[in-house]
Parts: sequence; structure tokens; C-alpha cells
Amino acid sequence: MTTHTSTESCLIIQPKDRIITVEDWNGLRSCTYYFWASVKDTFFFVKRLVLSFKHLLQALKTFFTSPIICCFIFMILCGLLNGLSISFAQEFQRQWYRSHPTIHFKEFVLDDLLFSVFSFRDLIGFADKYLGFLVVVMVFRFFLCKGRLIVLRRFVTLMGVMFLMRIICVYMTLLNDPSINYSTATGNPLVESFLISGGIHVSTVDKMFSGHTGSITLTGMFLIYYHDQYPIFHSKRLHYSLSLTFKIIVLLYVACGLCLFTIVRIHYTSDVFVGLILASTIFCLYHSYIPLAQTKNNIFNCILCWIEQDADDIPKIQFIKQEPIQNNTTLLESIEFE
Repeated sequence: MTTHTSTESCLIIQPKDRIITVEDWNGLRSCTYYFWASVKDTFFFVKRLVLSFKHLLQALKTFFTSPIICCFIFMILCGLLNGLSISFAQEFQRQWYRSHPTIHFKEFVLDDLLFSVFSFRDLIGFADKYLGFLVVVMVFRFFLCKGRLIVLRRFVTLMGVMFLMRIICVYMTLLNDPSINYSTATGNPLVESFLISGGIHVSTVDKMFSGHTGSITLTGMFLIYYHDQYPIFHSKRLHYSLSLTFKIIVLLYVACGLCLFTIVRIHYTSDVFVGLILASTIFCLYHSYIPLAQTKNNIFNCILCWIEQDADDIPKIQFIKQEPIQNNTTLLESIEFE
């Protein structure tokens, strides 16, 4: 009589304890105490960061091998590649206009729905400041909580992914510029990649898709999504009332920003719409995938697990190998045979 055994593995998911939970504390005094405790924690975080540079070599090694610095490097490299693709696309557009002398620059503008709804306003500089203000608010908002590195790390990672997607879209689809800008990107493409990425030089081919829209949408989604995970106050009543107000303000701010980008004519409506969809999709896909990154062993998942190694919102998954068990079907057959 022969029996066969099968070995199975059991998957156990253990959720990590939240660092911050919203408890039912009453009174302004307890809320103020919790807020200043967050400020105090931020102060000691900065202090530890500064004191770590007493041992310079060890501090530099830790600094440049930390996940957040690698994410920043990834975002910067993607931004420079995005600027490089814009400079090449700008030169390609110049060659196209030289080969079509009958088409005059700035006279050929595509029909756009929002262009007919909103009249033109020369507020291009204000549009950049409008976007930058929301990014500063997000950084300041989450810098005062214990999940500061988690939020900032994910934000710069997704911004790098946005830059990667724009590298393809900007070069493959050249839309005529409806604004009053004239390109100042006329030098060496490698040099122009730095100047364009830094906002020093202006391009007229930076259209599909809207980087302004992608950035402001991504920032708004981070503010709304993580506002409940890392609350400012511990009082449920105060937190939820302020949370609803805060989310409405962020939504209105983002919506006004999308309209502003078409009012100043730096993007067509289709650019804004595609940027909105892509930013939302990237955000949702990333946050849906990272809890499952531990289930498959490959290079991509290993990188994600290393980046998210200290994340408190990702469950800890353990694979436990079960003891060999006897196959019931084979056992019954052997009994009948006897």
C-alpha cells in the first residue's frame, strides 16, 4: 500500500498596528495637547536628523541609501528626462514649421470648449504659484505627523511615474500652443532639460498631457486620502467636522486650478482631462497594489517592499509552511483495495 502526501502553504495576514488612531477625546485642551505633541515629535525628528551628521561618513551612507532619498533621485531623473523630451519635441516642432511656411505660428489653434466658456487671462505666473501653494500646504500638513516620510516618499515616487508617462505623451503628440508664450528653449537639449525642468526656460510643446493638472490632482488626492489616516486632532467630533470642511476646500481648490489652466491657455481641455484621469489612476493603482507586493517574489515587488518597509498601513504577510498531510482520496482508495 502506497500513500501520497501533499505539502501546502498557509498565508497569514497580520495587520500592523496603526501609529495614529482617532480616539474619543473631548475638549479643546486634549486636542491642543495632541497637536503640540505632533509638533514636538516633528522637532525631535529634525533634531535627530541634524545630530546624525556628527558622524559624517556614516550619516552620508545612511542618507543616500534611505528609500526617501532614492525616491527623490528617481523623481529628479524622471523630471530631467521629461525636460529632455520636451527640448527634442520643441526642435521637432521648429522643423515642422520650417517645412510648412504657409502655416503661421500662433494662428493655428485647435477649437476648445472651455476656451469659448472662459475668456483669456494672462496669469501664467500665477498658475505656477497656485500649484506650488497646494504642494507647500501638503508638505507642511503631513510634516507635522509621524507618517511624514511615508506620505512624502509615495508622493515623490508617483510624481516620478507621472514624469515618465509625460516623456512619451509630450513627444508623441505635438499640439499647437494656444497661449501667448514663445519658446525660449533654443540651446543644447541636455542644457535645456535642466532649464526647462527648473522653470527657467519656457516651451510651447508641453501640452499632452497637462503636467500642472497631474501635479495638482495628485497633491489633492494625497491631502484627502491621508488626512484621515494622520489626523491633526484626536477628538472625533472636531476631527470629522474639520475633515469634511478640509476635503471640500481641497476639492474646490483643485477644481478652480483645472479651470485656471485653461483660462491662461497653457493647456487644452483634453490635456487637462487626460492629466486628471492619469493622476487618479496612478494614485489608485499604487495604493491598491502595495499591500499585495509581498505576495510575489520579483524584482519590482522587492523594490516596492524596500521602499515601503516602514509603512504602518500595509499588513504584514507571513507564509507558514504546513506539515505534510495525507491525501484523503489516496487513503480511501488504499482502504478499499485492502
